[in-house]
Amino acid sequence: MMSRAEEKTFMLIGASRPNVPIIDMARDIGYSVVVTDINPDAEGLKHGDYNYNVSAKDVESLAKIAVRHGVDCVYSGTDINFSVGVINDTMSIDGFPLILGLASEYKSIFRRLASEAGMPLVKGYVVSSREEAIRAFEELGTDRAVIKAVNLGSSLGVKKVRTKEELILGFDECSMLSGEGELIVEEFINGVCLDANGLVIDGRFYPCGIVHRSFVEKGDYFVQKEAVCPTALDVRVQKEMYSTMSRFSSHLGIRTSPVKADFLYDGERLYMLEFAPRFHGEMGFLHMIPGAISIRAMEAYLGFRYTGVLDESLLEERVVDRAVMRAEINGEVKSNYDIGKYVISFERREPIEVYIR
Repeated sequence: MMSRAEEKTFMLIGASRPNVPIIDMARDIGYSVVVTDINPDAEGLKHGDYNYNVSAKDVESLAKIAVRHGVDCVYSGTDINFSVGVINDTMSIDGFPLILGLASEYKSIFRRLASEAGMPLVKGYVVSSREEAIRAFEELGTDRAVIKAVNLGSSLGVKKVRTKEELILGFDECSMLSGEGELIVEEFINGVCLDANGLVIDGRFYPCGIVHRSFVEKGDYFVQKEAVCPTALDVRVQKEMYSTMSRFSSHLGIRTSPVKADFLYDGERLYMLEFAPRFHGEMGFLHMIPGAISIRAMEAYLGFRYTGVLDESLLEERVVDRAVMRAEINGEVKSNYDIGKYVISFERREPIEVYIR
């Protein structure tokens, strides 16, 4: 019988540029990395041990590749977690329920699950026509609202509206981008946006860092201009965020998975905006959080999947620096996809340039 050191342990991951540090980290740990992407020129395809030109949405092909290699770990840094869930089920990898994979891709499903669990949500309605959108806007009874696509990320298909006329224009714009038959109309709440990360291991929740975000103030779109770690938010509110994530993870029956949530805090109340079985974008959990508060959540997760033992020292929060991320914005931008480069500055080390494409 081969020893653990002689066996091959396989990880499957997408080949986008943000995943390259994760691919390299996994290989350093000892994984043989299976990399897939629909783009034959994707940067990560130069870093994997086994490379396939396959779409992240082609669940059947991905499952076959996972079986071929006997994959032990699969990760997505974007919201294609239904594919991850199917592979987990196919390979009997302890993970998260498939419904959460769908909920992370469809905000309408997330709202239903979160409402059933008693999570704090912004008041809103799922709509499928202009008429329903107008009724929802009237029901909210506010002078500002947000209309958003149910299936897009990075703030694409999300727009602020103030009048019924703007609402109809927003409905048409977001519908065209989405391609789905549903949109969401929500109350606009002025507050602080926060990215919170966690790790669930064998049903136990571990806090993994919070990043404080701000957006371009002018215009009708939500484009991130700056992020800071550590957050200056009151410790009580931070604990409430983690407690909310822990309760929702338990309610959903998550066994072992990274988790992330987007929160909005208006100075009095927290609202959960999104929840998914992954960490937030690589700028946060790969660069800002480790550099500022020492938490190395990705390394801890990959190490656990590889050895079966969690190194909890990697999850201990120790403030060692301050990280500030600023977007390089040129001209009009409508989503974070329009930002080509971010610069992360530290007080005690050299800055980092991050390109998302």
